[in-house]
Amino acid sequence: MRSVKHNPLRVNLVKQSEEWGYGSSWTREQKQATPEWLATLKNPELPRNWRAPVNKPQTGAELSALRKCLTRGTPFGNDKWTSNTAKRLSLESTTRPRGRPRKPL
Repeated sequence: MRSVKHNPLRVNLVKQSEEWGYGSSWTREQKQATPEWLATLKNPELPRNWRAPVNKPQTGAELSALRKCLTRGTPFGNDKWTSNTAKRLSLESTTRPRGRPRKPL
């Protein structure tokens, strides 16, 4: 979620994610009735200080890891979560190295 909410920041459209009027960060800041698509949040609840990590600049390593996951169709997260999620969704093939296995010497 952080990466998606960070996209307007990464391309310098806004200085903070809640300034992007087309995203949920902006909607959460408004004092009006919560839209239906935002009111039905299920787990997990967002942390109290969610804006700080969203507005923090992404490192080159984070962006590279995210792009790799998008290219391979691999779930994005820490190793344990990625492994468990890939297994649960039958995506184990996306976590294996590409190509044929090497023959033993």
